[in-house]
Amino acid sequence: MKIVNVLFSNKNGGVEQSFVSYCKLLQDLGHNVLAIVKTNAPYRKDLEMIGIKIEEVSNKFGYYDFLAINKIKRLVVNFNANLLFCHVGRAMILGQKALAKIPKKIPLIAVNHSTNVKRSIGADIVLSVNQEICKKTIELGQPSSRSFVMNNFVEFDDENSLANSNHFPLNHKIIIGSLSRLIPEKGLEYLIRAIKILREKNYDATLTIAGDGKYRLELERLVGILGLKNEVKFLGWINDKDSFFNDINIFCLPSIYHETFGIVLLEAMKYNRPIIATDDVGPKSIIKNEINGILVERYPLDDLPNKIAESVIKLASNPDLVANMIKNAKSDLIKYYSNKAAQDKMQEIIETLCSHSSLYSGSLKLVATRSV
Repeated sequence: MKIVNVLFSNKNGGVEQSFVSYCKLLQDLGHNVLAIVKTNAPYRKDLEMIGIKIEEVSNKFGYYDFLAINKIKRLVVNFNANLLFCHVGRAMILGQKALAKIPKKIPLIAVNHSTNVKRSIGADIVLSVNQEICKKTIELGQPSSRSFVMNNFVEFDDENSLANSNHFPLNHKIIIGSLSRLIPEKGLEYLIRAIKILREKNYDATLTIAGDGKYRLELERLVGILGLKNEVKFLGWINDKDSFFNDINIFCLPSIYHETFGIVLLEAMKYNRPIIATDDVGPKSIIKNEINGILVERYPLDDLPNKIAESVIKLASNPDLVANMIKNAKSDLIKYYSNKAAQDKMQEIIETLCSHSSLYSGSLKLVATRSV
């Protein structure tokens, strides 16, 4: 099957990582994939590394950019696409308008990465990264038979590769890591304050932050005010996640809102790192408290640093708990969030779409059966 995958974003974060993973997943399933991205998209190099064909589209006029719409139409027609995936609202709107100009019916699969789902309603299939978002699409009128939860996922060679990812003990130096865009929503201020609390309690704790963003200067100022310049390290954007995860022994995602999934939690599981995460919607759908990680209540925010510090102390003083959490996290990763699990789910979705293939001149089912 020839599949076009569309995202208009100039950032580099979880959504963009998921978009690249979709391209790889569909390619691995035997499909011919074309990625349509915004001009100068920073994740283009990731697409190139996995051999995805790429076309760039300038989008200077938002949702009503007729130049972008016409170019998407031309690319879809020239590619002779059988199916269009659109991620996030802008791609959904521009993609729908482009498809409306094409006489041949081409089904649209909309992928929701946030709770702002209204632009996805009416797509042939709607995918959502968690159950709460999926429920919202149904409440707004999307038929339940055409609305699916599609978990994000991570790749690993095999189950043995997970077992060989070493975890070093917490009985000496505690090195906490966090990886995200540096924006207020990620809650890194509270994690930094937790380091101060741990130091005051005489724990040898440090923090390594990977990622960049508009909030970095504010976070660096806070580090200076708290006297933690030797204890908190900012790495900026990183390409070598192996080094990052191998150099830490706890991973923390302290998001305070708008965290609808948290792919980085899956990466921490992959590297056998115990996890502390706040109870935002996304982490709560992945982490079961003291089973495969520690989940802390976000509110009241003033108390969040203390709760994070207490969770770190719990891990540092309880190696059996750490070992059990890592074991359970690995099991969940294989069962729910592996590339194999994603392939099986995508196969189910395509088969559902094929069951409605009479809407698409009968050709979709034939092509899908041959490709997958």
